[in-house]
Amino acid sequence: MTTKSHVVVGIDGSAASRQALEWALRNEKQVGQVRTLTAFSVGPIFDGFGMATSVAYNPDVFRESAEARAMVLLSSTDPSLAKQHRTVQGSAGRTLVDAALGADLLVVGCRSRNALAEAVLGSTGSHCVKHSKVPVALIPPDRSSGGLSRLIVGVDGSQNSKAALRWALDHVEPGGTVVVMATFMRIVHAFGVPSPPDSELIAELTAVAERTVHDVATTEEIENIIEVDAHIGDPRLELRRAAQHADALVIGARGHRGVAHLLLGSTTTSLAHHPTSVTVVVPE
Repeated sequence: MTTKSHVVVGIDGSAASRQALEWALRNEKQVGQVRTLTAFSVGPIFDGFGMATSVAYNPDVFRESAEARAMVLLSSTDPSLAKQHRTVQGSAGRTLVDAALGADLLVVGCRSRNALAEAVLGSTGSHCVKHSKVPVALIPPDRSSGGLSRLIVGVDGSQNSKAALRWALDHVEPGGTVVVMATFMRIVHAFGVPSPPDSELIAELTAVAERTVHDVATTEEIENIIEVDAHIGDPRLELRRAAQHADALVIGARGHRGVAHLLLGSTTTSLAHHPTSVTVVVPE
């Protein structure tokens, strides 16, 4: 277990940011002290005739509005956070990424399209996942109360997937479980070339997962925390399905390229853009 620094949570008063804050507070012991930040942008305000008003570019107006929304949220979750809360002018994604430098984690919420559709990561979350130098936790609706006792880690042998496994081992709750999962979608060969039998593919995937484990974990972690799993199927579907029965999915931002590997980069893009469970994206 590494020493935790702090986590940065982006809040704007929305339901999505409330979910992010509640999740971070629920898991503060595992991820680090919570610090909140609100970003605001300055733009024109139009009157009823489509004309920009004189208050259009006064930053104080926008700052006060942003701070008011943040304080309402903090007052109903943890008022003590108001002492260290920061309100910064700038685009939300870039401001959060900059603020998270030196933190252990950046936490952002996802919005829901509608009652029947899965959560969708907004432009702020997408920017954070793409540019953050620290891990990013994406919190979809209705998952803010979960802990970190069972974590699914997608691996493909790449350095990024090893970093993801290390993060999971460092942040899983005492007595918890980390499931190291390798999965691969069977390729349809041209010219009638036969595919390897399922048993061979499973054996290869299991070997990839076990090598990753032995490269990253201590003997104690291997014996007491880690389970190894392997599946044949679309990694996006298999990891998503496994994560529904866990507290979080942990994945690397990029992975190996080529047909022999998981293609974790494209898998991460899909899982991060439509997260249905808490998803932590770990940079190398």
